[in-house]
Amino acid sequence: MHKNILTVVGITILFLGTCITPSVAIDNIKKCSISIASGITLYVGGIGPGNYTTIQDAIDDASNGDTVFVYDDLSPYIENLLVNKIIKLIGENKNTTVIDGSMTTDVLKIITDDVNLTGFFIKNGTNGIQIFSKNNTIKNNLVIDNKFYGIILDSTYYNTIIRNNISNNGGGIGIWDSKDNVVIGNEIVNNTGNYVNFGIYLFESDFNNISKNFISRSPCNIHLSVSNENIISHNVVSKGYHRGIQLHFSNDNTISRNTISSTFYVGLQIESRHNKVLQNNFINNTNHSSFTFIFKTVPGLNFNKWDGNYWDDWIGHNNAIFSIFPKIIKGILTRDFKFPILAFDWHPAKEQYEI
Repeated sequence: MHKNILTVVGITILFLGTCITPSVAIDNIKKCSISIASGITLYVGGIGPGNYTTIQDAIDDASNGDTVFVYDDLSPYIENLLVNKIIKLIGENKNTTVIDGSMTTDVLKIITDDVNLTGFFIKNGTNGIQIFSKNNTIKNNLVIDNKFYGIILDSTYYNTIIRNNISNNGGGIGIWDSKDNVVIGNEIVNNTGNYVNFGIYLFESDFNNISKNFISRSPCNIHLSVSNENIISHNVVSKGYHRGIQLHFSNDNTISRNTISSTFYVGLQIESRHNKVLQNNFINNTNHSSFTFIFKTVPGLNFNKWDGNYWDDWIGHNNAIFSIFPKIIKGILTRDFKFPILAFDWHPAKEQYEI
């Protein structure tokens, strides 16, 4: 009887000891690989056992569903990364967790779907981040000082680029042959390279949503080429050295509720048809807008629609008598002949919109 009681007491003590041990060793557990519901977390750059010294080694050892967490202790990480697993790749602090591509190739390539990248300072690549897959989220990163683009989407769709600072690269974001992507809430400033120099550049890319970004100080802040049915809305587009927004052979796009300001050459240039320009603020541009008429076989169906925009030089601001007059928008008939023609915003706004 006494022997049974001692056995039960011993088991109880052992059980309690097992429960207490993790609280004593919590610092080590924080730095090691631990199991979580959706996979394990692999740590890079920490001080505990089981940490990796390179990010690529951790990615190579990860499985789909894992998280790779990178401390800034060993920053900068001089690496060029290939992400070929469905993982979360998370940096400790976007200001101090640096991945430096040493200008040899892209800093980071993503070739599998459903990757979440957040919390890094990505610099000194030919491109910063290049994405060849879908359903990825690039969030809260600094992407700075890359030779060509900060971020490129290449032949992909359903990616989200949100709340990143993408500055001082050749170009900010390049979207090539890609559809249904969302670019929202980013700061895209001073991308003025010798080879590429757009804030955001879309080429043969349709159905994308460019919203709530601050885009400034590029030769052209937003450029669409052969890109249709995109939405550009609620952006602040300022201080373009040549153009704020340009649509080149890009049709059926909606440009709405943007502030386009302080552009040296022209705020909005359209060389396309069937676009809607609705409820934007045009402020302090050398020329607010221009357009080139695009011929089609069916006459009368190739106009762009201008309606309800705020123009700081509209005649209706000077005297209430003139408020019945539309805003006149100057254009040319073709690039070759440059015969002047006019379009009209029949309902110009009397006050600026809140963006």
